Amino acid sequence: FSDIRVRKAMQMAINLEEINNAYYGGGADVIPQGVLPRFMTDVVTQFEDWPEDVRKVFDYDPEGAEALLDEAGYKRGADGIRFKPVLTHLDRWDLNYIELVVSYWNKIGVDVEIDAVPGAVFGPRRSEGNFDMINGHGAQKWFPMVIVSTYATGTGWNWSNASDPAYDAMYEAAQAAATLEEQNRIAGELNQYAIEKFWTIWGPMPPKYQATQPWIKGFNG
Repeated sequence: FSDIRVRKAMQMAINLEEINNAYYGGGADVIPQGVLPRFMTDVVTQFEDWPEDVRKVFDYDPEGAEALLDEAGYKRGADGIRFKPVLTHLDRWDLNYIELVVSYWNKIGVDVEIDAVPGAVFGPRRSEGNFDMINGHGAQKWFPMVIVSTYATGTGWNWSNASDPAYDAMYEAAQAAATLEEQNRIAGELNQYAIEKFWTIWGPMPPKYQATQPWIKGFNG
């Protein structure tokens, strides 16, 4: 996964529209985003304005994914398998979705083993970076500077084990910004930089529904 061609291939292997229609009943959000959600319109670059070569990686293209893996030196073996990573999965999260995604990776010769573990195991693995792959989170509705710390070296929420001097320098500049506007501008650049590095394999944002009875008063769901 240190090779961006491998990371791109893993993204290209996933059919976002098919997952949305077959699994989420068409209710998911399949417009790719970074860790900053696209409703932060004053901060992020919208998907339609991303470079074309970046947008194309989110198209379902298993043949292109296989070509990238071949180019990166991960050719299929006699058993059809290229490599066998382990994906650490928090057992209280949606295992069915992860199994569905893994089935797409199997089609391109990447045999992913799912290791579903409790929070007491998942937390230390994440914070110590002790994993091949890990099921993380997507676009977050927090303060931008908290969210973009996701990819800064040594931070507690660095799900991707990213360590990039250019990213770290921008992150430090954002922390030192004199105004909120300047900080948000840099946060948007950090978000876009991470998107184009493909440190995260992005999937649909699932729908979430809540139902409550009209006579329940003072409820904030």
